[in-house]
Amino acid sequence: MSGAGHLQSMRAILRNNRLLLRKTGLFKKDRSFLSSRKEYLKAAKGEIDFKTISKSELRSLREKVVRNRKSENLRVWLITLVIMIPILSYTGYISYESWKKDQEIYAQQRESKKIKKILLDQKLSEKHNVKLNEYFLVISEGDEWIEKKNWNNAIYKYKKALKLFPNEFEANYRLALAYGYHCQNENIDCAVGKKLTNRLLKYFPEDPNLIKLEHTFEK
Repeated sequence: MSGAGHLQSMRAILRNNRLLLRKTGLFKKDRSFLSSRKEYLKAAKGEIDFKTISKSELRSLREKVVRNRKSENLRVWLITLVIMIPILSYTGYISYESWKKDQEIYAQQRESKKIKKILLDQKLSEKHNVKLNEYFLVISEGDEWIEKKNWNNAIYKYKKALKLFPNEFEANYRLALAYGYHCQNENIDCAVGKKLTNRLLKYFPEDPNLIKLEHTFEK
């Protein structure tokens, strides 16, 4: 090769190398590597050889991408589970402890209500027994005053018994009887005694003692 040809070849190589470099400027866009490559091949009188991918290769590439994506998704899920399991476990433990504590409180409240009811029933029962004892006592005292023919004191005691148990027949009958003795011996309390006797007869019309007492007020 002559010296002139060698010099021309060197110039062509230098020019092509400069074309491969990305040029930037204030008013020009950067060249891409592909465009520079094309220019280089054009200057060298060459052509770009784009390789065609077959269907099987494309399918294989797609399957590989899908596998990689699945693997990536699986890895993300595993990482999420590793993070979330302790959090969920702790949250579940806290919720269980809170529920357990609430159940204990409810059980204590139910037990407290049950105890209160038992005590209330006992108190009511004791109160009833006290009233019952007092009732029999004043009835007995009224009977003693009847025997002593002290009608006023007897009436007072029987009225006191009725304040304890207003619907008791024995207290009502003894009061009517005391009114009858008072009416028969002193002509006092006749109207009130008759009224009480008639009221008792509405509930016990066949009672022989009430029928006999009714005749006492008619005399």
